[in-house]
Amino acid sequence: MKVALKTLISRLARRAGYQIIPLWQLKNYELARHLEMVFAQLNISCVLDVGANKGQYGRFLRDEVGYQGTILSFEPIKSNFQVLEQVASDKGNWDTYNYALGNESTRKKINVMKSDVFSSFLSPDHSVVNEFDVINSVEREEVVEIRKLDEVVRSIEMDHDIGRMYVKLDTQGYDLEVIDGGRNTVRHVVALQSEMSLKNIYRGMPTFSKSLQKFNELGFEATGFFPVASDRQNRLIEFDCVMINSATLLVS
Repeated sequence: MKVALKTLISRLARRAGYQIIPLWQLKNYELARHLEMVFAQLNISCVLDVGANKGQYGRFLRDEVGYQGTILSFEPIKSNFQVLEQVASDKGNWDTYNYALGNESTRKKINVMKSDVFSSFLSPDHSVVNEFDVINSVEREEVVEIRKLDEVVRSIEMDHDIGRMYVKLDTQGYDLEVIDGGRNTVRHVVALQSEMSLKNIYRGMPTFSKSLQKFNELGFEATGFFPVASDRQNRLIEFDCVMINSATLLVS
C-alpha cells in the first residue's frame, strides 16, 4: 500500500513538473545524477573503488546512481575490510581486496584516525583547518600492504572484464601516488574521480591545483566539482572532481 501510494505521488509530481527526492538522497543527489549521465555516455562497465573504507561508495553506486556493473574495491585497514567484504557480498558483482594502492609494492604504516574515514598514510595537519582536530587524529597505526595499480590490473583482468573502466580515488592525500603506480593503466581509464583539497588537512598532501595539473597532463578534463566538506563559515575544504579521459572522446 505504501509503495503504491509513493508511486502515485511521484507520478503526480512529475506531471506537475516536480521531482520528489527522498531526504536520504539529497546530500549526493547532484553527484549521483552526474555519474548516471557519465556512466551512460561512456558505457562504464567496471569501477575501481580505491580507498573503499566500509563500502559507502559502492552502496552509493548501487542505490543512488543505479550502476549494476562490476565494482572492485580496495581497502587496506583490516577492520574496515571486514565490513566492506560483507556489504559487497550482499550487493553482488562486487569484489574486494585487502590492500592499498600506491606508487610502489611494499608494506607501510597507515595512520588509523579516530574517525576511520580520515585514515591516511599522511599525518594530520590542523594548522589550516581545525574543524577535524578531534576526529582526524591518530588513534593507532597499522602496517598494511601496498601494490601498484599496473600490477594489480594485470592480475584482476584474468578474472574480470575491466573494459570501460572508471576509477574512484579517495585515499586521503595519496591519490597521486596511486596514479604514479598505474601509468600504463591510467591511459586506458575512461573517466575517474579524485577527492581534492582547497585547505590541506594532512602534512605534505598535494594542493588541488597540483592535482588538477597532474590529471590534465595525463589527458583528463573536469566534468564536475562536488563539495565534500566545508568549515564553520561554509568555506569549501574538500571536493570531488569527476574527469573524463579526453582520448576516450575520440572513440566513444
